[in-house]
Amino acid sequence: MDILRQLLAVGFVFALLGLLVWRFGRTPGSMLPRKLRQMSRIDYLRLTPQHSIHLVSAGGRTWIVACFPGGMNLLTEMGTSPADSDRAFAADSSRMT
Repeated sequence: MDILRQLLAVGFVFALLGLLVWRFGRTPGSMLPRKLRQMSRIDYLRLTPQHSIHLVSAGGRTWIVACFPGGMNLLTEMGTSPADSDRAFAADSSRMT
């Protein structure tokens, strides 16, 4: 009888852990439900094993961010329309030359 009680307790703990993983998503370290998150990675492009470009959205704004071993750089902020994005890219390109 004592073993049955212990097995039920272990099963209950595993059921609780499974419920928490299901509720808060599969991403380790994320304690907010997916609907409440403010920031999301829309897409990414891996250039090398240690270099990548990410399209990130937060608070209704979207950015293109470059990540590398030494840190990260904001490449540009995307506008709400393609024309805005083209203007932002042209402004960033002219600033680099």
